[in-house]
Amino acid sequence: MIKGAIFDIDGVILDSMEMWNDLGKRYLSSIGIEAEKGLNDILFSMSMEEGARYLSEHYHVEKSSVEIVEDIKNMLENFYVNEVHEKDGAKELLAFIKKQGIRIVAATSSDSVQVEKALRRNCLYEYFEKIFTTSEIGKSKHSSDIYDEATVIFIFYKKKHWFLKILFMH
Repeated sequence: MIKGAIFDIDGVILDSMEMWNDLGKRYLSSIGIEAEKGLNDILFSMSMEEGARYLSEHYHVEKSSVEIVEDIKNMLENFYVNEVHEKDGAKELLAFIKKQGIRIVAATSSDSVQVEKALRRNCLYEYFEKIFTTSEIGKSKHSSDIYDEATVIFIFYKKKHWFLKILFMH
């Protein structure tokens, strides 16, 4: 019997991957600079701070990497608070899972306040017992730590029981 489900938010529950995939390009465009082809591939594995440093140095942006990070965070906040929509079928899936008595949490790399606002605006917040973020855990989703922490809320151990981890990719 499945007792809990851990959902990723970006690209699974919220239709936000396009923003993340084009974030560097969108930022540069907002300050009148055309991005090189393949910028997303270059920035993909970088932290936001590393990416900001790359943009500052490579494109000679007349802002510090700290200022660039702040600008990007403001862009993201506006996107999550005002624009992002739920993925098709997300609400129905969450409602079905909850109706089965399965507890639901989220594991995300995104900012918890922004995610909460987006989920509330899209009437999805009520389905989640808790939102775990990589910044709270201190490690990326490549580490199992965020999922280990999330299983604690289900009051069972993953070594004794299966749990459902849903990460849809396109």
